[in-house]
Amino acid sequence: MRRFGACLCLLAMTLAAQSHDWIIVPGERVGPITRSSTMDTLKQQFGAANVIEKSIATSEDGIERPTAIVYPDAPARTLAIVWGEGDKAGHPDTVIVCYQMEYKPELPCDWKTAEGITKATTMQQLERLNGRMFRILGFGVDNGGAVTSWGGGRLESLKDGGVLLRLTPDPAAKAQPSFQQNFHQVQSDRFFSSGHPAMQALNPRVDSLVFSFAK
Repeated sequence: MRRFGACLCLLAMTLAAQSHDWIIVPGERVGPITRSSTMDTLKQQFGAANVIEKSIATSEDGIERPTAIVYPDAPARTLAIVWGEGDKAGHPDTVIVCYQMEYKPELPCDWKTAEGITKATTMQQLERLNGRMFRILGFGVDNGGAVTSWGGGRLESLKDGGVLLRLTPDPAAKAQPSFQQNFHQVQSDRFFSSGHPAMQALNPRVDSLVFSFAK
């Protein structure tokens, strides 16, 4: 009887961990995660077995910060919740979506915005959703490939809500003979329109999606 009760308890915890949605809402949340979340609430929402503590480097300077990793063994679901500092310690500062998941078309990232934006969404798909072209920082520099402006399009709420997208050339483009020539044209610390012919040829896809609660 005791064993049966333990199984029911485990089942209830598993169902609770799966009851959230997978939606990123700019300025508000990533699934059930909000700016007031704590390690305890993460364990309640996702199940204690699905949350671990770790320190990770969050910038190119290599400085590590305390982090909670959700679903560490499921790349398509993994989140890295970087804790704040000072008076925000113990609460989320940023959330790295599908942390360290390599691009695999057969294994899409489960987390997405209401518009369907997720890792591997292409630049041309973003243009259609935005309703116009937008601006991207050139490749080969710090934060290269980051979307810097949506140009007043429909996706402006992403930037206003703390959602940062970084793009990288599509793997299919790398196989083209013209890849190096196109890449060189947009490889600098300048800002390029998504309509630039080289950008269109590379058709970069979302490689990094980070939600910031600092906004």
